[in-house]
Amino acid sequence: MAITILLILSAKRTMGWIKNNYELINVAVTRAKNRFIFVGDKEAIDALSKNDTNDIKALSDYVFSNGEISVPQSEELLIMIFQMIQKAKESFLKLLNLILIVEDLNLELKETSLKKKLLKM
Repeated sequence: MAITILLILSAKRTMGWIKNNYELINVAVTRAKNRFIFVGDKEAIDALSKNDTNDIKALSDYVFSNGEISVPQSEELLIMIFQMIQKAKESFLKLLNLILIVEDLNLELKETSLKKKLLKM
C-alpha cells in the first residue's frame, strides 16, 4: 500500500524551484498506488503563479477540481504532524541502532585482526 504525500511549501523561492519540476511531480503522482495527498495553499499557489501556467498550478487546479478537499482542525493537524514526527524519529533511531551495530562489528573485526598480527610477532 503506497501513499504519496506531496507537500508544497508556498514560499516564493520554493515555488520557483518546484513549479516546473515535471520529473519530481511525475514521480510523486505515479508512485501513489493507494492514495495521493496534496498538501498546499491553493490561494498562495495561484498568487505566486499569477497568469503563468506551470506544472504545480496545473496539479493544484486538478486536485482542487477533482479531489477530496479536507481541512483538518488545528488540533487534528497537530496530532497528525506529531504522529508523523514520532514515526520518523522511530525510523531514525532504528537506523542509528543498525549503524552502531555495524560499527561495533567493524571494531571487533579490527581488534581481532590486530590481535592476530600481534600474536604473529
